[in-house]
Amino acid sequence: MSHSEQLDKILPAILDVQSNVKPIAKDDVNPHFGHKFASLGAINEAIQPLLTKNQLVVTHTLCVLPDGSSGLKTTLWHVSGQWIRGEMPLLLAKEDPQGQGSGITYARRYALAALLNLVQADDDGNQATQSRQNYQAQAPRQQSRSNARKPECIGCGLVQPVMKSQYGSGWYCNKKQGGCGAKFEDNDSNVFANSSEEEREIDRIFSNG
Repeated sequence: MSHSEQLDKILPAILDVQSNVKPIAKDDVNPHFGHKFASLGAINEAIQPLLTKNQLVVTHTLCVLPDGSSGLKTTLWHVSGQWIRGEMPLLLAKEDPQGQGSGITYARRYALAALLNLVQADDDGNQATQSRQNYQAQAPRQQSRSNARKPECIGCGLVQPVMKSQYGSGWYCNKKQGGCGAKFEDNDSNVFANSSEEEREIDRIFSNG
């Protein structure tokens, strides 16, 4: 990497970009390996408003590397004239115009990601993580609600010793806590009479979990 002698203008601008850019969604699929990645278009769409806001410009130019191979030179410019630049080799799958175009596009994607420290996000993975977090956040509330509505024992009429069975549905009156030892199912008590079927099902699911 190389850069201009002065960096006092460009570094705060890069800091603002990195502080505000969001993980870029993987919107394309590699036809050979099947993995998802963020396309050059998705990257440009994500960063261009932030580059413009901070008076930054990106340029890509072809170059010859010290070993004589072809490369891509990517420069991040600030309107003040300050700049930061990186170079990377062009790796071509085929020695033809199509191969060259693919190689340049590939290099531009990786050069931008490296220069601005961009990260990619898997939409499916994010949705799964969010769903799991929502479930974990709701479970304690549902469990608390279920525990707060323990039925009266059908044998002795007490509430405090009544425990939810760990095996399937139903309840039992815990002798160790002064109960009579009776066992009964949900439908043996009218404690759920004022609840909807949906609420009763939620209680059963989280209580048995």
